[in-house]
Amino acid sequence: MALKYHLQKLRKHLKDGGLAYALARGVRYLLFLFKKKRCVAAVSPERRSISKGGMKITYSRVDGLGVFWEGHELTNKPGLSCGVHTLGFWTDSSKAEWHFIEEKDDRLKVKICFNELPLTQIWTIQLQDGGSFHWSIDMEAAGWLYIDEFRVISLIGHKYKTWVAGYIQESFPRADSQWQDIYITGRPQGLVAVRFPIGTETLPSFSFETEELRKGFSPFVQSPPLDNSTYLIGFRDQVLKSQRRLAPGNSRLFSGKCSFHETDDILDSRIEALRQKDYEKRSLPGGHTDIALIQCPPWDFELPPLGISYLSAYLKRSGYTVSICDLNIALYGMAGEDTKHLWEQKSYDLWVEGGLFEKTWAQLELPAYSFLQGFFETATPRYIGLSVNYASIPFASRLLKMLKGINKDVKIIVGGWASISEPLRKMLPEGLVDVFVVGEGEETLKDVLDALEGKMEPEDVLGAIFNKDGATAYRPRPPKMELDSLPWPTFEEFDLNLYKKQKALPLFTSRGCIGHCAFCNDWNYSKPHRARSARNVFDEISYHVEKNKAEVFHFRDLLCNGDIERLDLLCDLIIGSGLKIRWDSQAIPRKEMTFELLSKMRRAGCDGLSYGVESFSDNVLKQMGKIFTKDIAETVIRDTHRAGISASINIIIGFPGESEEDFKETLDALARNSRYIGLVCNINVCLANPGSELDEPGKKYGLVFPADDKIRAREWATADGENTYQIRKARASRFIEQLERFRLPYWRLAT
Repeated sequence: MALKYHLQKLRKHLKDGGLAYALARGVRYLLFLFKKKRCVAAVSPERRSISKGGMKITYSRVDGLGVFWEGHELTNKPGLSCGVHTLGFWTDSSKAEWHFIEEKDDRLKVKICFNELPLTQIWTIQLQDGGSFHWSIDMEAAGWLYIDEFRVISLIGHKYKTWVAGYIQESFPRADSQWQDIYITGRPQGLVAVRFPIGTETLPSFSFETEELRKGFSPFVQSPPLDNSTYLIGFRDQVLKSQRRLAPGNSRLFSGKCSFHETDDILDSRIEALRQKDYEKRSLPGGHTDIALIQCPPWDFELPPLGISYLSAYLKRSGYTVSICDLNIALYGMAGEDTKHLWEQKSYDLWVEGGLFEKTWAQLELPAYSFLQGFFETATPRYIGLSVNYASIPFASRLLKMLKGINKDVKIIVGGWASISEPLRKMLPEGLVDVFVVGEGEETLKDVLDALEGKMEPEDVLGAIFNKDGATAYRPRPPKMELDSLPWPTFEEFDLNLYKKQKALPLFTSRGCIGHCAFCNDWNYSKPHRARSARNVFDEISYHVEKNKAEVFHFRDLLCNGDIERLDLLCDLIIGSGLKIRWDSQAIPRKEMTFELLSKMRRAGCDGLSYGVESFSDNVLKQMGKIFTKDIAETVIRDTHRAGISASINIIIGFPGESEEDFKETLDALARNSRYIGLVCNINVCLANPGSELDEPGKKYGLVFPADDKIRAREWATADGENTYQIRKARASRFIEQLERFRLPYWRLAT
């Protein structure tokens, strides 16, 4: 790291002032190294300690600063530490020379000389009455430094089970293969702590506090990988871009205190005081919240929306106050019998076709305005987040104008499918959207709020487009790999009685897909496939059974069987617990879906699997990029039925390259398997979805597209004229006739 850092710094000096400037800086750095060598050569005792009551603080040149209570070590080496992020690299005081300075009157002073930076720090520890000690860090820079972030850290032993940050507290998650940021917020908060479960008295709770509540200064909590037994808690100081050049000289970095709490009520009262203080500080007339998350129609009226539920949980853990507005279920509940048909699948065109949507808006405008006025009387958000899918773009376009009419100063953030591409973003009215969130939203939306609050620069936010003084350049955010680190939704913000399916909730167990189907854009925008651990999913299910009295779970994964071993373990956990639940999911036909596994899934409560078969022609399956054959699909469907699980399928008609013979193979397979198929969910006349491989003119499939963007995805044709929209529609009609012949129900025909 040292060589990379010095090369990076040399490049910056050459860029800032040329060769002479770089040489002068080099001489200054050599003088620093000479002074440091004298510092290192000084005689320094190996071990020192101070104690008071049950407290003991130890110093060692090898082990750093350790914290003890009644002989038990609370910290892991090096105990109390400091991290520095500069020019893209991290270093910390474990990579530094430690030197004793003073031990006097319950006070300990040590000096830290960083090996890789022209930086030294003085740590002062002062023991106090009442089971606490004060700490402060002063530092001296021997040369100019370019600092992105400081962190003051306490390395806590794995015996502790619960973390606290501000007034939020949760259990540490199970260890995974990497470090997990389980709590990082941009909101200034002065408390971070660890504690045992209530009632345990083996060790006291341990808190880390500071009065440094400036912008960019906030707590963080990290959980270790499997091969490490150290939790990290502490505070981070994100240096604003305009202040990242640190001049030579002395300065105070951090100060605060650490406390031991032998009884739960002491820490509980401190947490509650912070909660009240934060509420009073940020409360405004009318019930102020930081952000209102709005679900736009049309959407599911049977279950609460899962996307904004995840966003709410993550923002709350990050210290933001959130209000939920499910405008979709509100309008559905207010609709008369002559209007409720708008939420049926067959009414899709009524939301997306211009002339038809005008009639839809005429029915919904006044109810929407009335509901939103009442909502904003009880919650006055500074920011609004809209979840907008493709079908709701026309509605959202009118809603944006309505929201700006209610409050012209409110900042509006849009996420969902309407944000994923420039053509879709341009379908919304220009100038009314302040920020677009592109892709998975939890971390991005939190960073967007931090930027709007002035805690970070907009150009530093990954996965977002800020529309101010010209849109900021978009940089994608890497996908969240450790899904266990995300807090799951509690659904406490929803009145669950409003939804059609009672005692039922949606659930994500994974994101992405192991397939790469040419017609699909879901896998492309959610890649790669990532899965929560079986234990984490089971813990959420258990939570909802207890707290929300849930009995049925609808997995909203693209597929639940991307990781067979994890699926098998989840079934074992459910069966072993004795939980009496039911669940269903989408899945992919694969040879690993044996009758034995399917039977176990049935015992674990699975009562429905929807398979994305799409065709029973091996030629078409190969063209699509499917990872199974028709024989595998038919075997899995039959075994699913034999195991007592309802098997449903999706079908795509008219994929490029599908011949009449291929289509007849699908009809024949339908006849062979009609007794094993419970439902044909979706019959789709093949669409060239934006972002899919089909939506690439002149590429592999050689499709010819109409000039009108409104019909582009639907009315494409192959260059040879053998596959047109009219041919696909005619085949769809024949497919429906086959279903009726065998009395097979279907849910939706999309043409």
